Order: sequence, then C-alpha cells, then structure tokens
Amino acid sequence: MRTNLETAERLSAQPPHPGAGADRVPDRPPAALRHRVPRALALLAVAVVVSAAVQVFAAVLPPAPNSHVPTALVTWSGVVLLVLLTAVAVGGWLRGWRRDVVCAGALSALGTTTLALPLHATAYYLGGVSVDQQFRTQFLTRLTDSATQSDMNYADLPPFYPAGWFWPAGRIADLLHLPAWQAYKPMAVLTVALVPVLAYLLWSRLVGTRAAAAIGVAVVLAGLTGPVGEPYSWAPAALLPPVAVVLWRSLGVPGRRGRTRLVAVGVYLGLAVSLYTLYAFFAVLAFCVLALVRTYEGAVGRRREELGRAVADLAVVAVPAVVVALPVWTPFLRSALREGTGTNHAAHYLPAASSELPIPMLQPSVWSLLLAAGAGYVLWQTVSRRAGERDLVLPLGVVAGCCYLWYALSTLALALGSSLLAFRVETVLIVVLASAGVLAARRAWEEARTRRPALSWTPRSAAGTAAAVVAVLLGGAVLQQNGHVLDADVRTAYTDPYPSGPNARGAVDDTRDERWSDALAAAIDARAGVPADQLVVLTTDYALLAFQPYRGFQQITPHYANPLSDYSERFAFLQQLAGTADPADFARALDGAPWRPPSVFVLRRQDDGLHLTLAADVFPADPNVALSDVVFQPSSFAGWASTDVGPFTVLVRPGG
Repeated sequence: MRTNLETAERLSAQPPHPGAGADRVPDRPPAALRHRVPRALALLAVAVVVSAAVQVFAAVLPPAPNSHVPTALVTWSGVVLLVLLTAVAVGGWLRGWRRDVVCAGALSALGTTTLALPLHATAYYLGGVSVDQQFRTQFLTRLTDSATQSDMNYADLPPFYPAGWFWPAGRIADLLHLPAWQAYKPMAVLTVALVPVLAYLLWSRLVGTRAAAAIGVAVVLAGLTGPVGEPYSWAPAALLPPVAVVLWRSLGVPGRRGRTRLVAVGVYLGLAVSLYTLYAFFAVLAFCVLALVRTYEGAVGRRREELGRAVADLAVVAVPAVVVALPVWTPFLRSALREGTGTNHAAHYLPAASSELPIPMLQPSVWSLLLAAGAGYVLWQTVSRRAGERDLVLPLGVVAGCCYLWYALSTLALALGSSLLAFRVETVLIVVLASAGVLAARRAWEEARTRRPALSWTPRSAAGTAAAVVAVLLGGAVLQQNGHVLDADVRTAYTDPYPSGPNARGAVDDTRDERWSDALAAAIDARAGVPADQLVVLTTDYALLAFQPYRGFQQITPHYANPLSDYSERFAFLQQLAGTADPADFARALDGAPWRPPSVFVLRRQDDGLHLTLAADVFPADPNVALSDVVFQPSSFAGWASTDVGPFTVLVRPGG
C-alpha cells in the first residue's frame, strides 16, 4: 500500500483549480519548501558522484574488441539497477531521504552504464567526430581554450549557438587539463545521467516517489531512442512534461506558492533558451496553449478575468526566463542590434521525419506498448470528467497535442522558405507518452487493487512480487531494445580516427581527414609562431577545427554558420579569390577583405591545383547542402611557407 507520507506528498502538490477554491490556498508555502532546494542539490551531488564512479570503472575495463562483452555488462547492470529501484518502490523498506538517495544514485548509474560501458574503450562520445558531433566538439574546443564567449568557428563574433552547456563543460575541461575532444564524452555521459534524476525530483512532487522513480527509468529508456546523442538538448526536452504540469497547477493560484512555482517554470524556460532554443520556443507555445485551455476550463462568465490572470502569470514566468537567458544571449543580441544579421540557415532542413506525423506508439515493440498505453490514458483522462487524474494528465495531453501542432506549423513555414525542425519535438512526444504510460500502469494497478483488496505492494504479496518481476523483465527488455538504436553511433565512436592517427581500435585509415589532424597542427604551429587561437585558418579539413582552437574563415556548412558571419559573401569571396593567380593581387584581395583574413590555408593537393570544398544551402532538398570544389593555384602562394602533410598542403603567410 502507498505510504501515508507519499500520499501526503501527492496531495500537497496538487493545488485546487483556480475556479474551485483556489483562494483557500495559503500564501505561505509549507515549511518543507525551505528544505527542498538544498535536498535536491544534495541528491544531484550524489548523482554526480555515482556517475563519475561508474565512468571511472568503465574506463579501466580492458578492451574487448569484436565481442558482446559490453552488451552483457549493460544488460546485467541494468537488471541489477532495475531490481534495486523496484525493491525500493515495492518493499517500502526505505523512507524519506534514504529512499531519495538510493533512487537518485540508481537512476544516475542506469543512465551512465547505458553509455559508459559501450563506449568504455574509446575516447569519443556517440558519433565520434562525424556529422553534427564535429561542430559540437569544435564549439567545446573554443570554450575550453578561453572563458570568453566566442563563436564556435569565426573570429571576432559572439556565439549564436547557445553556450549554456558548452561554456561550463569547457571550463571543467580546462580545469581538468583535458583536451576538449576527450572531455566531451565524460561531460555528455554525466549530463545524460543527471536528466533522469532531475525528472525524478520534479515528478516526485507531483506523483509521489514510487511513480517518479518509474518515470525516471522511462526517461532513461526514452533517451536511448536517440536523444542522448545531443546531451545538452536532452535535458530541456525530458523535463518539459513535469514543468508543464507544474505550470498548469500554478496558473491562477494566488499568493507566494503560486508565484514561487511560476518563477521556477521561468527558470526552466531560461535554461532551455540557454541550452537549446528550439525547445524553448516549443515550450513557449505549449505554455500559451496551457494558459488558454485553463482559461476555457473556468466559469463562462469569468473567462475574461481568467485570461487576464493567465497573461499575468505568463509574465511572471517570462521575467526569470529573460534574466537566466541574458548571460548567454547578450553578446549575440548586442552585435545583432548594432550590425544586423544575415540569413539564418539553421532551420533550413526538411528530412523525411519532419514531413510525416510521428506515431512512435504504433511500432511493434514492448516500448511502443508503453507509449500506446500513455496515449490512451491521456485521451481518456482528457475527455472524461470522472477520470480521477485529469488535472495531472490533461497538461501532458496539451503538450502532446502541441507536438502535432508544431509539425503543422513547420509545414506552413515552408511557404516562407524555412521549417521549424519538426522532427526534434518527437523527443518531447516520446517522453510525454512514456510518462503517461507509467501513470496508466499505476492507475491500472490501483484499479486492480480496488477490485482485489488482497493485492498490495508489500514483499509478502504474491501479486506485488509478480508485478515487480514483470516490471524488471519488461524494463530489461526495453533497455536492450532501445539501446540497440545507438549501435551505429557506438561503432562510429570506435572507427573515427583520433587526431593522432589511429582510431580506438588501433587501425589507421589514411583516407580519413581526421587522421591527419595532429600532423597538420604541428606543421601550422611550427611555421606560424603565434598562439593557435590567434590564427584564422581556411581549411578543407574541417575536423582540424574540432581539435585545435584555430578560428575558421568559413564554416563547414551554412546551417552551422553564425547569421552574423556573412556566409554567402564569404563563399563568393573565396570563389573570386581562387581565380586570382598573381601573388600580389592575391595578397591585396586578402588584406581588403571585410573580415579578418586567413593567414593559414589547408588545401587538398591534386594535379590541377589546391582544392577547397565549400557547401551551399539548397533547402528544401534532402540532403540540404550542395558541395562545390574551389581550386587555388600554387602560384598564388609565392613566398608563403609550404608543407605537405598527407593529402594536404599547409600554407602559412609570412608574418601571420
């Protein structure tokens, strides 16, 4: 049976509807609120220690190439942790802060093992330094080299991509004297480990610790469907559902309690803006729709008044959101207001996943059964006035509905020559449905107990024990199933070359650009004579910029480029520059550029000249870039220091 303490927690976390006695909510929050933040910080500290310990353990494991040893370790560590979490929930042998500590530690360990064990013998995170992980590593390299916020690529520009995760990660890497490309994995794994713990802390105030622990496990499993590949965006996506419930229960609630919760929602929104702006924009949409639905739920004659209160509450949310986001966004906004911006290509992407409606609950798998149960439960609780948990589940239904609305708006945005990257919000949809699926399972068990009073959660109950065993088996099955989604990214982490040449398995592939990174850097540093972060490098080997703090003259693709960078103008400039064969004219063209010119060129040698690969936006085509080859003549670089490294030629201008 549910403990009295847990029942009291759930009841205290459910303020009445503003139209049904909200005025009786006390102005002063309960005394426990004063201890809630320190307790949460202590639990997060426990989660950090546990994750670090598991990562250290994984790092000392001997490599097991071409074997299923990592899979076996993930499977059985997952089973043990699921048994522990289930025993804590079912047995009731731990209460209060002890139960919180065990749950936080177990969730952190579960999130860590699912990534640290498969990646134990490589220094890379999921995806290595391929595709998007290349620019993420590049950004971390910049902010590890210097605490000053700067663009991930261009010199003299503030960052456009939010630095809310990369800046502290870079500072920690610098403190530990780790190269950024080696620091990325432990920081990413730690982030993924903390997300289910944060979800547990939020949900435990809404549904009690037992259900919150189960939702924490569901968050781990949802992350394995792919979102953990982008760890800094995973946190705002996974935490949006409980935050939406908090907002729903705070709208129209007078006094200090309501304001405190609204401020907390605002802090979440500000952090989302600082971590991943798309999820922040989506959250704003969801919050506005929640406010409208709350207004509609009120008495007909008071809807104008309710709307005014909802707008005022959203303003309370906005203030801390702006305050939290300003340190990250002020440099870019100041430059944008002063100089204006060019075209933002970041949303110029329309993959197949954005053109079709997401229906993850209809896939043939155990995981999809949980999502389908969540979808059905949301629908039932939304339309039924006798559902019992409507006040809890209705905001989840609104967020799920907003996911589909976002897809519709993204399609409409195509008429304006852009998209809203709709496929990204499927992550939110999966977390919403998984959380609702856990609540559906809890409700089904409670209904069964009502009809069969002999059923209980105590260890002495055969039915409770059977339910616990089934939960562990299903959790283990889903852990394996969802974990295999990441297999390709794990393989890439082992096969991508390190900058020194070999990959994690010791193989050297001379056809891979990353393999030459250290040799290229050595050639540049030997000739340049100035610190790396003072050099502007034009390179056709963009992996070099992920490992070294050089500033790039051009980004690898316009979709990663800062809107302040004049990407198209630089593209045209380089095409014109390549047609300048006379060394004097070449030097004058460089010196006359409106941007800091490159003093180092890294180009690919071929019989007809020195080649540079550039990319142009061809949205809405998929792929959304068209590559072009620009050829420089060796005569243009007369008087420059020249060094051949593998298939590349490094050219350094005299005097930098």
